Amino acid sequence: MKNIIFDFDGVIGNTIPLFANYHKYKNPHLTDEQVAQDMINYFLEPAHSHQINPSADKLLKVSQWLSDFILFAEKENALPVPLFYDFINIVVKLNIPNKAIVSSGSIDYILPAISTSSLNPSHILGFEDHHSKEEKIKIICKDWGISTKEIIYFTDTIADILEVRDMVKTVIGCTWGAHSYDLLSTVLPKNQILKSFDDIYKLA
Repeated sequence: MKNIIFDFDGVIGNTIPLFANYHKYKNPHLTDEQVAQDMINYFLEPAHSHQINPSADKLLKVSQWLSDFILFAEKENALPVPLFYDFINIVVKLNIPNKAIVSSGSIDYILPAISTSSLNPSHILGFEDHHSKEEKIKIICKDWGISTKEIIYFTDTIADILEVRDMVKTVIGCTWGAHSYDLLSTVLPKNQILKSFDDIYKLA
């Protein structure tokens, strides 16, 4: 593995529970079960794909959602957001030449969190850089001087898999985020799904 790009939320950042708490805060009428299902459903289809080309109004709403989320996290004393440090430590030990993060989240909460780790990615691109993960992957590949077909992309959601699988070499599913093994296995071969942090050694 030479060129790896990670999604942030649910892969590097342990933020899905915080997203659920925020969703519950904004929708207090929902039961915990409904909140959990909403989290699963939201990440089933690409929301910010280059092909979808969201309107300016849609992008503004996403930006406002992210700003409000950060304010909520601050009030909850949840910043910097927690990371999956055990997974990060394994990645660091593997000494992968090129590592980056591509997220639909805001760099305003991603950058402070990553600074608490030793991951040291060359790029951290968030919603502010572009709404499309495809475009952000292209930016990184241009800087690295490689083709997108040389990239391994790690994600925890079906939405990301559907968005980037045709442009990268391999997509790896991580089961410690938004989507379970059973869900990820509907769109990925079983040998491309990590059930535990240590499973990354099988890819090395």
